[in-house]
Parts: sequence; C-alpha cells; structure tokens
Amino acid sequence: MNRATSKQLDQRMHVSTTVTAHITAEPEAVFDLANSAEDAPRVFTGWGPLPGTSRTEVLGDRPLDVGVTRRVFFVDGNQIEETILEYIPGSAWSYTLSGIGRPFSLLVREGKVRWTLKPEGHGVRVTWTCAFDLRSPLAWPIASVLMFFFTRMMRRVLTTIARTCEQPQDSTAKV
Repeated sequence: MNRATSKQLDQRMHVSTTVTAHITAEPEAVFDLANSAEDAPRVFTGWGPLPGTSRTEVLGDRPLDVGVTRRVFFVDGNQIEETILEYIPGSAWSYTLSGIGRPFSLLVREGKVRWTLKPEGHGVRVTWTCAFDLRSPLAWPIASVLMFFFTRMMRRVLTTIARTCEQPQDSTAKV
C-alpha cells in the first residue's frame, strides 16, 4: 500500500466536529451547568437520531476529577462511560467515551471529547470538540452523515447552556 492510500484510509478511520459559542456568563457557571448530573437531561436533549440524556451517575460516588468515570444513560436505553482525562474547573475538561451501545458501536470504537472555556469580552468562548475512532473505513460514509446530526445536537446544547446561564438571577425574595 502506498503512502497516499495509507493516509486516505487513516483519515477515514476518524470523524470529528467542533462547535464554538460566545456565552455571556461566567466561565464557572458554564462549566458547572455542562457538568451537572442534575441538569443533564435538560441540557443534553439529543437531536435527530441521537438520543437525549436521561441521567448520569459518577461511578464510585466520587467528585468529578481526573480518572473518575461517569455513566451516561440515554432515553433510548443505551449508556456510555465517560472517563475524565482533564478537569480544570471553570476552564477545561476532556474525557474518553467508551462502552458505546448499538447501533453506534457498529461504527465507532471510542470517542474523545474536549471542552475549553476562555474568557472573552463580557463572557466566555466555549469550544467543544468531539472525535470518534471508527471501526472500519467502511463506516466513514455513515459516520459522516451522523456527524451532521451530532454537530446540530452540540449547537443545541450550547444554546441551552447560553439561555440558562444568561438568564438574570432573581436575587429578591418574594414573600
């Protein structure tokens, strides 16, 4: 196999997408909402063929940090595990996705996700990247189509985070 063919096959073994958004909120508020087990079903609602989150749980009942694994349950009955690789509150976090259920497991071996939050103007620039290792170059055409839905779902999540974090907090108590 020549180098060009080998490089083309290698490129077809991966798919990825990145979305960014400016959110008028403190980085800590965005970080906390995106990592909240309680808010996950409201924030990660899915899109098209991608199911929403029904709940999350941290394995070992430990606080989120490097090396911790959390299980994400989806409304279609599937689940995945996220093992945290990087965890810098208010700034960045990354994790691997494993245990991906059918039908996606037929296409994808594992995923890697990274979020970064950088102060920008009167808020924060959120960059969210998802990359998937495919089981075969033959999965690439279908996985590429699914990435269209995945990108839309990611944008929807960032819109939900923005709307939630940008809402004015009512500090007055009503009697």
